[in-house]
Parts: sequence; structure tokens; C-alpha cells
Amino acid sequence: RILDSGGTAFTDGLLGIKKVVMRNHINYTKQLSPIQNTNEFTLYRNDYSLDFGLLGDEALFDDISTLHSSTRFELQNKLYGSFTGSEEKLFEICSNNGERGNRLQLVKNDMNEIRFTYTAGENEVLYLNISDANKKQMKIFVNDERIIAPYYKQTSYAYYPSQAVNGILTIGSFEEGETVTVSVQTINEEIFSSETVQLAYMPLGRMTELNSIYKDTVTNEKVGRESLTFDYSNTHGEGKYLLVPVTYDEGWKCRINGEKAEIRAALGAYIAIELPEGNGTVSLSHTAPGLTAGIAASLAGLMMCALLFIMKKHGYAVPKVLGCIVFWAFTAAFAAAVILVYAVCILFFFKAVFELIKNNLSAVSTQDGNVLIPID
Repeated sequence: RILDSGGTAFTDGLLGIKKVVMRNHINYTKQLSPIQNTNEFTLYRNDYSLDFGLLGDEALFDDISTLHSSTRFELQNKLYGSFTGSEEKLFEICSNNGERGNRLQLVKNDMNEIRFTYTAGENEVLYLNISDANKKQMKIFVNDERIIAPYYKQTSYAYYPSQAVNGILTIGSFEEGETVTVSVQTINEEIFSSETVQLAYMPLGRMTELNSIYKDTVTNEKVGRESLTFDYSNTHGEGKYLLVPVTYDEGWKCRINGEKAEIRAALGAYIAIELPEGNGTVSLSHTAPGLTAGIAASLAGLMMCALLFIMKKHGYAVPKVLGCIVFWAFTAAFAAAVILVYAVCILFFFKAVFELIKNNLSAVSTQDGNVLIPID
């Protein structure tokens, strides 16, 4: 994972993230151990990564793209229950809309500020999620100290959300028994209206427990440029789906013990395969969708060129009408390709630059962050 301030240890684990590159002054978390650093960046090791081999149930097939942003923690709790088969929660959550978690308390909830207290437990990470906040930018304080939300382009960006940091924000880790105050404040005279502000913590030990549940479920992985093979040992019963943190598309094919097997889209983006009970071998291979049709079209084009060359060599004239049709068809196809490949991309690039400049101008502040210059 490269240069962001968000996500959770659980989602890092699901995606198989082993190392993280961050700006040096990112909020401290016990999830990561530094390996190497420069003046601006630090390479961390993820001490709580998840091993490949997690088996879940039908909850893996929820279409998360349709879920509201206020359900991010609840979704991860549901996925955790899918893997563990228990009702134990991964996150304890407190919000300004009625949720109350152990060792979390809502102490202020008005139009300009929402404030929580949190009493830290052993080896935990604290996270913040604010939904419906795309048109506002906010300041976040921990024990009255302003924290930042840096990303790849701005090392000291101190507002939430931003173009790159708009999901769950990592607040950090604290010593067991320490009581922490987290305050979210609006800027530019904005007020909280429909926003759901959630504070939640996660014990990192749950990652270790998950690894112990599925130890040796998958072994002998062999990765090729367009293939993945491995042995499995499913002792958890039928109806279990292996989550493969590889992007799903129709080009993937799967065989289990030599027989064709279905591949399904998990979490809206990744691969899931139903593993039979017992032991066996899984083989995944990928062919780009449309590759066969593309090769056939290219061969047909080459054959037509060869035919025209032979006709010209033997003095056969191509009918003028046919030549015009081919010329204008090619010209139209070339123009469409230029528009789709270049012009549309350039337009979206300038649109993104304009939005970035607009967002940055709306959050201009003095050094102490107290005087703000609105653009509206």
C-alpha cells in the first residue's frame, strides 16, 4: 500500500498487503514496524498481514458498491463473522447517530463539533469514518492536537476528506488504559447535517486469530504471469469460498483437481472459489477477454492486405466504390480510437486537476490552521 492515510488492518489483510510506504509523519499505529526511511518516506512491514487461505460464506458476494458509506465498519464486522463463523465483532463502534461501543463515548454533538472519548485497550488501532462529507472539509483533533491526513501529493494535508483520503481514516494506537479525546470540527462556517461520524477500534490480535484458524489451508503457491496454482486442505466443511485477492474479470478460468470450477466475483472486485471439503489442487489461468476475437480480426486484416497486394501485382484494379467504403470506414475507426484513447483521457485529466485545485483553495489556512479563506 502506497502513500495513503486510510483503510484498516483488516482490509490490508484481505488484500494481502505485506508492506506499506507512508509519509514520515503519519499517525502511529502498532500494526506497522519501520524497515527503512528517507527524509520524507518510511517503508513499513505489516506485522498483522493475513495469510492467503481465508474461507468465507455467502457474505463475500454482497455488492458493496451499493452500500452506504456509513456501513463501512458494519461491513467489515460482517466479513469477519463470515470467516470466523461467530457473532463476535471485529470493531466496536460509537457514532453521533445512536451507536455505542465499549470504552467509547459520545460527549459532544452539535452543529459545528462532534467529540468522542476512547479508553484504549491492549494492542488496538483507532479509526474514524465520516459519511456524506464530500462537500465539506473538516479538522480532526486528538487530545486537542491537530492531526493530518497526508497523501501522495501533499505531505502535510490536514483536512478530511480529500481527493485521495475519503474513506476510513487511521487515527492511531495508544497505550492500554489511556483515555483519548477525538474531535471533528467543521470549517468555513459549515455545519453538520446528515453526516454520520463514527469512531471505532479494532484489536490487532484478531488478525493473528484468523491466521491460526486457516493455517495451512493453502500451500505450495506457484505464481506465473497469468496463472496461479496451489494445494488446499479444507477441513471447515462444505459451502466455503476461498477469497483470492486478485481482480476478477471474465478472463479467469479455474480447475479444481482437473475439473472445471466456477469463479465468482467477491466484494464486487475480487475472486472467490468454492472449495470442496478435503484436499486437492486448484489451478487458475487468465486469458484477456476478447483476445481470441482480436487475433482473428488481425489475421483477417492481414489476409485482406495480402489479397489486395496480390490483386495489384497481377493488374487487378480495386473497385472505386469499394475503395471509398474501406477508406472512410478506416478513417472513422481511426478518429474514434484517437478520441477514446487520447481526447477523453485528457479531458478527464484536466477535470481532475480543476477539482484538486478547487479543493485545495477551499482549505487554504494560515500556519496555525485557525484562519480560513473560503472560496465561495
